[in-house]
Amino acid sequence: MFRSTGSLGIVLVVLCTMMDACGSHPFEGTPQGPADQPTPTPPPVSTPGPTPTPLPPLEVSTPVVTIDPSNVLALTVAFSSSIPTSATVRLSEDTGYEVVAEDTILEIEHDILVIGLHAETAYDLEVCAFATAGQKTCSSGHRASTGPLPENIPAGTVTRYDSQRVQPGWTLTNISNRDLDWPAAAVIYDLSGQPVWYYIDG
Repeated sequence: MFRSTGSLGIVLVVLCTMMDACGSHPFEGTPQGPADQPTPTPPPVSTPGPTPTPLPPLEVSTPVVTIDPSNVLALTVAFSSSIPTSATVRLSEDTGYEVVAEDTILEIEHDILVIGLHAETAYDLEVCAFATAGQKTCSSGHRASTGPLPENIPAGTVTRYDSQRVQPGWTLTNISNRDLDWPAAAVIYDLSGQPVWYYIDG
């Protein structure tokens, strides 16, 4: 049994100092459990944007073909689109040869000139329209035909081709026949010797 109070007082003073001020215990306070944790903030709710406006329908009319009266190897294809568009015209032969003409101006009424055709030939005709918003529509299954050449525009046959002396593609030349008193003419020939365009003076 301890009877001395002096030693006990020293011990209490030391303990008070270690406890960082007497009466304040480092383990005092209300314990925090899971129920005392802060409530998490819910994520923000996204608001849907406005419903996009549906694109207008794109349709094309039946094309109308007009042969150039001064050149049977050139024709005009006319058709309309329901909204302003650019457009193309494609004419294809059974042999695989085809000609494509474009109208790059955005418009409703299309009037497209096509050259580069062969005489007395039937073509499959397709027209297509392209809108700036991405719509595209085509109308196919149409036919177009060219007439016979004038007598002073001869067709030829290529028997020899020298790539060193001629550029690939079409060749423009002048032709005339003084003995038959034919007017001068300018003719474009393709690589097979067939006229694909001509102009007769007078």
